Amino acid sequence: MQSTTLNLILRRLTGAIPSLFAVIVVTFVVMRLLPGDPAAFSPAPPPRPKPSNKFASNWALMKVCSANSGSI
Repeated sequence: MQSTTLNLILRRLTGAIPSLFAVIVVTFVVMRLLPGDPAAFSPAPPPRPKPSNKFASNWALMKVCSANSGSI
């Protein structure tokens, strides 16, 4: 019984390894044949807005930051 299980595993591996290799090769070739930069087509997150000084002035954070920066 163990020999049939071992034979099944070996048959599956001998079929899976060449298939995996073929998929890797085809993917590599297609990526090399495509024009342009592959990273340019990847979706990037939108840029974050710059923090405004309006928020800092509303909470008087600029005074705290400027008072602490002199003691560093």
